[in-house]
Amino acid sequence: MTKVRISPGKFILSILFIAFIIYSLVTIVSQAMQIRNDKALITVVSEKVDEEKKRSAELDEEVSKIGSDEYVEKQARDKLGYVKSNEKIFYDKSKN
Repeated sequence: MTKVRISPGKFILSILFIAFIIYSLVTIVSQAMQIRNDKALITVVSEKVDEEKKRSAELDEEVSKIGSDEYVEKQARDKLGYVKSNEKIFYDKSKN
């Protein structure tokens, strides 16, 4: 029976190659997990952006109404309790 002898240079090269393969696999797996986490974060942020766009549209609509007579009248009625002249107001005493 003959023994196969591997030269020290080939042995070191083989060890380095195996170490490189292991390092590459670990790196790929960790990057895949990071990508998955980043995609989840992107989804959450996109939902928040959509909500803020809706809120911004609502505020823009309200800002466009601010100068109108209807808006001023509504604010005077709701916040200041003003009424028009000759307007009748009824109070429900059971709610007090």
